[in-house]
Amino acid sequence: MKKFLLLLDGMMASGKSTVSNVLKEKLPRTAIIGMDSVKHYLTDLERGKRDNLIGRKVVIEMAKKFLEVDISVIIEQPISKEEVEIYEKISKDFSATYHKFQLFTSPEIAFDRAIKRQVGRKDPHSEERIKRNIGLFRNRADEGFETIDSTEKSPEEIAGEILTALKSNS
Repeated sequence: MKKFLLLLDGMMASGKSTVSNVLKEKLPRTAIIGMDSVKHYLTDLERGKRDNLIGRKVVIEMAKKFLEVDISVIIEQPISKEEVEIYEKISKDFSATYHKFQLFTSPEIAFDRAIKRQVGRKDPHSEERIKRNIGLFRNRADEGFETIDSTEKSPEEIAGEILTALKSNS
């Protein structure tokens, strides 16, 4: 399979991490990185613009380094329009195929999933924050993202769709 850079965008609790874990088992030489994993490297993390910006910059640099050594990359996080353009340029610079997927579900299902995920967390999100994050979602099909409704599909089915797209561009 040719080296690739894949963006996996989506609303909170749409299945990005779960699908990424399925893909991890099926894709050789692939780094799966995103804000959630990078934030754990910061001590005294403050949820806010400053630390989010730091995390996003680190993810971008990690993507470059992995692609430089011929390791494919999956970016698993909500992605800004500016970042989409940055990642597109990075994929060209490193001769990697470029893929954009977005997962979504209904806000009610996302909320229920997110609430269940809070059980046992060291730093749980408030219901207000969950509702705010889900409310930020917007469909990005008009930006070239392939959108996948995760409401009725299993993570394995979604990963299968993504793998098919990756193989068709190899």
